[in-house]
Amino acid sequence: MSSPSLINNNPLSPTYGQPITSISNPYGAIGSRLANSPELQWNVRIRDEIPFGDYKAFWQVGAQHIGSSLSATGAVQAFVQEGYTTYDAALGVSKDAWNVQFFGQNLTSVNASMYTNGGQFVEAETVTRPRVAGIKFGYKF
Repeated sequence: MSSPSLINNNPLSPTYGQPITSISNPYGAIGSRLANSPELQWNVRIRDEIPFGDYKAFWQVGAQHIGSSLSATGAVQAFVQEGYTTYDAALGVSKDAWNVQFFGQNLTSVNASMYTNGGQFVEAETVTRPRVAGIKFGYKF
C-alpha cells in the first residue's frame, strides 16, 4: 500500500499489520490534487521611495492571486474554492524616527471563499477580509 492509512498495531489481533479502516486510500488517488493547493498562486509588489528635503515619501501597490483549489481530498466531501485576486496600495511619508502611512487592502472588496467545509452538516466558509482603509502612525525608538 503506497498511501498512509490506520494500521492495526495490536500484535495479539488476528488482523495485526492490516488497515483497520474500510477506506483503502483515505487521501485520494495517487497523483490527485492536494487540498488547498492551487495550481497557480502569485503576488507582486512595487514600491518606490522618493526623498525630498528632510522627508522620505513612498508609494506602494500590490496584487495577490490565489487560483482555484479543492477544500479536501480523498473520501470526504470536497468543495471547489474559486480563485480570486486582491489589490493593495499605500502612500506614506517619514522624517527622522516618525512616519505616517495611508493604506488600503483588498481595494476591490473581493468576497471570496478561502476555505469551505461541510463538517457539521452545514456549509461554512471562511471568506476574505473586506476592503480595509486606514492610517498608520509610527515611531522608531
